[in-house]
Amino acid sequence: MDKLSIFLFESKSIQAYLSRTGRLRHMIIASDRLDSLVGPDEDGLIQRALAAAGLDPGRDTNIIAAQSPDYEVQEDNGKIVFFRYLGGAFSCYALGQQGYENLVRFRFAVTLAVQTELPGMPFSDALVSGDLEDLSDNRGFFDLLDQAYTALAAAGNRPLMLLPLATACTASAVATGEAAVRTDAEDARNLMKADRDSADAVMVRLASNYQKVNLSLYIRYLFSKKEARSLRKATAAQRDLAASFDRRFKSSVNFSGSDQDENDGDIALIHMDGNSVGTTLIRLRSVLSGRDGENAAPVSRGEYTKVMLEISEMLQNSTRNAVKEAISGLMKMKKDSSLNFRPLVLGGDDVTLLMDPRYAADFCVNFARKFRTETETSIKKSVLIGKYLKGKLKFLTSSGGILFQKKKHPYQGAVRLVESLAKMAKDRWKNLSSAAPSKNGTELWDKVISASEKGVIRVNPSAVAFVRVTEASGEALGELFDRLRRFRIPSEGREFCTGSMNGFVTLGSSDEDAGEVTLEQLADCVGRQQGGAVISRFRRMLSEISCGRLTDARQLFKQARRNDDSFINNPVVELLIKSGEHEEEDPDGIWYYKVPAGQGDRQQSQDFRYESIINDILVLDHYIVEQAREESSGTPAETQEEQ
Repeated sequence: MDKLSIFLFESKSIQAYLSRTGRLRHMIIASDRLDSLVGPDEDGLIQRALAAAGLDPGRDTNIIAAQSPDYEVQEDNGKIVFFRYLGGAFSCYALGQQGYENLVRFRFAVTLAVQTELPGMPFSDALVSGDLEDLSDNRGFFDLLDQAYTALAAAGNRPLMLLPLATACTASAVATGEAAVRTDAEDARNLMKADRDSADAVMVRLASNYQKVNLSLYIRYLFSKKEARSLRKATAAQRDLAASFDRRFKSSVNFSGSDQDENDGDIALIHMDGNSVGTTLIRLRSVLSGRDGENAAPVSRGEYTKVMLEISEMLQNSTRNAVKEAISGLMKMKKDSSLNFRPLVLGGDDVTLLMDPRYAADFCVNFARKFRTETETSIKKSVLIGKYLKGKLKFLTSSGGILFQKKKHPYQGAVRLVESLAKMAKDRWKNLSSAAPSKNGTELWDKVISASEKGVIRVNPSAVAFVRVTEASGEALGELFDRLRRFRIPSEGREFCTGSMNGFVTLGSSDEDAGEVTLEQLADCVGRQQGGAVISRFRRMLSEISCGRLTDARQLFKQARRNDDSFINNPVVELLIKSGEHEEEDPDGIWYYKVPAGQGDRQQSQDFRYESIINDILVLDHYIVEQAREESSGTPAETQEEQ
């Protein structure tokens, strides 16, 4: 009988942990440490935990990534074999009694490291082992893997005592007030003099080896993996560029001053998340385990390791390259040396950052486009992914949310709202599937469903939802939309939603948009439109709708179309009409459309409600052309009318 052991680790609620105090300075401190949580880099938590547990990564582990398909996984001598790392999770296994003992030591070091470096960070882990009569029994490996995932799910439902071991020296963390291990040099020296048990020994190693991960996120946002693998290997010029962005951001929010003195301007919180990534991983696991109905036998542990590591590496590199391309594209396109942003998360397929509101829409468009092309190229080149998915996955996409708010607003609620916006964008095609035949996007949804029935992994097109809030609020997204975007039209007994309730696709000029107004088109038209009278008229229309006077709003639009030259061939006006419904009796179209009533509608008896993108246009106009307005010349009356 031979022993096989599997260890799974998964962090929980990274976004919530990032913003739990609601203060910007604490978000930035937490983001620096979270960046080192999981990854194969030499300065990551895995490597440092291995060293703290007395394990040599070169001798006792087999950390591989992006190796050639014929690479042989070494699992002898009790080595720890990592077969997945993605975002805040990793998985590994080991053979024999020595391998089990190494996993126990490693688990001890990792869990203690998370609680000392990230006090209060929720996580779950599972270590299972079993005896196999034959180590070549691939089915036994997948059966044990199922047990490990079951144990991980059960661990996630149990409350955890997020405290270091009682023998560790603890203090109150400055940022959160929760328990943390004291890691100053004097404490380390005192502990090393004492004959303590292994818990203190691990803690001392962690304290002495830990380096603050300052600027590492900027390095990964600004440079590809080939250009700068990590902060430690970055060149002096690369470090200087990262430091300049860091100083610029801190200056823009008066980071060195008190919280009360922070700049009260606006800022954009952006969160992007991959579509169908979980579905892809589940499908791969099903295929590799021989349970998909196509492969009769499961693959070997080594083959499973190589495939899972390859897709992990593909996602990590695609996300990093897409971020780098989006940032560099803004720097070139805007030709603005004052580009201002602060990275918060870059792990797996997740990206979260703070940015100057003027560039938020362009960043999301550039990122989404590059993420798709990067994943498509990687999947085409991958021998292993192509071998097992057999053309059922051509590319992956990313959807997200943008929250425009004041810099001084609490960030705890902001992160929750931007995650809700991202979820709304990811689910937009589910919502469109129940729309009326005249609603744009239904044709695309039908194509997606038919492709799914043929066995192709369904990957929804990229989409982004956004909203602007001008006051701090603890409302959920639905409640916020009800207050800001839903208005009752008494004369018609219906509701009018003045902004998109599903978000905007981010990939234009392709068959995928199916006539949809894309975020790229929206940002471009708002940026190109000339004449403050158009936006002023839109604001008057919005005011009429908010007062329940839809007839007056219609009349304002018709009058402008007939009498105002600034409305002729205006890109924003044309886009507003494109987003509406077109009827024979109105060849110019209507600037809103009908949406079937659903559970989210307050008037359940109504058969449909109205929806328009007029508020979305006004939100982007407020930021994109703000700089141009400041430079405009004219009489005070004209300037006031434009604003």
